[in-house]
Amino acid sequence: MFCPLPATRVPLLVAVLALAACGGGSGSGSAVAPPEPVQAVSPVVLQASQPGALLGYVQNRLNLQIDQGLAGNGDGAVNLAGTALPGVSTATTASVTPSGVSGADTASPAFSSTTLQEGGVDESDILKTDGSRLFSMTVAAPGEQRLGKLAAYTRLADGSLQAAGSLALPAGDRFDGMHVASSGELLALVGQNQQFAMPVDIIPLVSTTSTSTALTFAPRNLTPPQTVINLVSTKPGQPLGNTASLRIDGELVDSRAIDNTLYVVTTWFPRFETVFPTAAASAAQRKDAVARLTSAQILPMVAVSNSLGATQPAAQPLMADTDCQLQAANASNAVQLTTITAINLASPTLERSSRCLLGGVNAIYMSTQNLYLATSRYNTVAQGNNLFYPSQPTTDIHKFAVNAMAITYRGSGEVPGHLGWDASKTSYRLSEYKNDLRVVTFTNATGWLGELGAAVKNAPVSPAILSVLREDTAAAKLKTIASLPNAARPAPIGLSGEQVYAVRFLGDRAYVVTFRRTDPLYVVDLADPADPKVAGELKTNGYSDYLLPVGPEGSGLLLGVGKDASADGRVQGVKVSLFDVANPAAPKELATRVLGKAGSASGLDYGRHGINLFAVGNITRVALPVHVNDTLVSAPNSSNSYRPGYQSLARFEVDAVNRTLTDKPVMTGQTFATDFAGYQASSLAFERSVQIGANIYYLGSQGLLTGAPW
Repeated sequence: MFCPLPATRVPLLVAVLALAACGGGSGSGSAVAPPEPVQAVSPVVLQASQPGALLGYVQNRLNLQIDQGLAGNGDGAVNLAGTALPGVSTATTASVTPSGVSGADTASPAFSSTTLQEGGVDESDILKTDGSRLFSMTVAAPGEQRLGKLAAYTRLADGSLQAAGSLALPAGDRFDGMHVASSGELLALVGQNQQFAMPVDIIPLVSTTSTSTALTFAPRNLTPPQTVINLVSTKPGQPLGNTASLRIDGELVDSRAIDNTLYVVTTWFPRFETVFPTAAASAAQRKDAVARLTSAQILPMVAVSNSLGATQPAAQPLMADTDCQLQAANASNAVQLTTITAINLASPTLERSSRCLLGGVNAIYMSTQNLYLATSRYNTVAQGNNLFYPSQPTTDIHKFAVNAMAITYRGSGEVPGHLGWDASKTSYRLSEYKNDLRVVTFTNATGWLGELGAAVKNAPVSPAILSVLREDTAAAKLKTIASLPNAARPAPIGLSGEQVYAVRFLGDRAYVVTFRRTDPLYVVDLADPADPKVAGELKTNGYSDYLLPVGPEGSGLLLGVGKDASADGRVQGVKVSLFDVANPAAPKELATRVLGKAGSASGLDYGRHGINLFAVGNITRVALPVHVNDTLVSAPNSSNSYRPGYQSLARFEVDAVNRTLTDKPVMTGQTFATDFAGYQASSLAFERSVQIGANIYYLGSQGLLTGAPW
């Protein structure tokens, strides 16, 4: 089966770990016992760092590493170090300008740009529009696997596009997306410089009867990672031009923007190579080096350059040591700092502020007022060919209030389970509503990718737990006020051995998809946040990876995009489903479309921005890039294997009044010959679309931007 792999910004370490996430389970329709009570966990306590406290914390962690026989280099791991980090991406509700839908701005037609999780909170993407201009980030030449070109287009009165300039992106950096400042005259490109090598170690395997060897692969940094933010002037009538850049020590986790404030989350493992003695040094010598560390050697640095190349200064600490929150309950001995940096895009001096958290991060979620960092208390562990969390992982969640440049720590809480392995979905497992935070976690330690895996033994009764947290301002805590299942409502969310796929919170409801052989769609009633309950359930073949609201508010319609599956759970083509959830007790699947055979994929398989929705009255126009496998391969041992046929922009219309899903003609991108010519050079990760007025614009994987009437 030809299955294209996602080509995202996520570091190779994360990709290797994610691909190793194979396991599975066997679902059963039999009755289940009530869930066991959730085990109590140590309370999360974050403390503001007093002068010198950060240094002492780090020195303690390094000395613990040395006591355990490790190198004391900060990573705190024996095998693959670090926590799987989310990729730069996001999305899932139709996004338009405030005046776009209402028609208040008659000079500019309504439009739909990047699909967002929360209205008013922008997310980086490779195709953006303000209704009059379009900006795209594309490969510089066909077949390249990095975005090397920025282009601008002006939309003319007849809907056609006129090229308005282009700019080559720096070869040493990998940019993943951009934000448009509220003025429309500045772009903030976000990415990082990180490069990887893949050393191979040959390990002898000796038994009583034979000797053999095994190869192990471990990705390592070639250069220290830096997050890169390039600012590009896009003033109409002037060439595109770099105006400034910021380089922050650490990997890019994700970014958001509200008005002219850009929020960037990074994570940093301090580099101690030049501080510690040689590999042969004794434990005492290493501890002596630890004692001589300074705060400056721990904090990430930032370098700010203007368009003339001047740096002010060459590098400076991103923050003071007192700008950090210490997490004493973190069980990891790794020395890792996660940082939130706010940047004022309207400031000529690039005014900025930063706050730091000791520890890693698995996901971020942001509302218009708060930013949440979520992290598993235990690192992801690789053992053999499997990726798993240790038994009973716990996820810590930290809340920061944001108001322009002000970032204020509000409190922390914890929930049982983890947020899964798919970095593109983790933010959708959190949602803020009426000051409460709702979270859906996955309770099983192992999972699988797409196809059925080996049976999961001792799988939890319910694969999902829904928790509701409320801020206790006096104690600076996020207290759990309810969870589901519970003793009063023991019915599980999903069957034992299933995996959580899609999660979507909309108002006072949650929608959760679990999958093993069929797709149970659960509707959870959160009208009383202290007493959540499953209101209804629907089982269909296959599963949805994403659930998107369609139609005017209150329509009770969801669009599900995922994969079809056979009766035994074998994954087939791309599936698009229209669900009616107006009656939460009786959800219905109104219509489905299946595109292609096994191995087919959609843009949503490569990130959460791989779909575009545009509401025009009661009609929602849906544009979805797809890669279609359609021809059975006639070859030995090729059962259920299909050849790549074409990539295109599939289009649909959802009518909220008639509650129908209608096909529209596809916009053809590429077709593939029998020798697969062009197939390897075509990645759905680089395909997007936007809609403006009566037109649709399709960005193909080779960088060609085409438009047509809807």
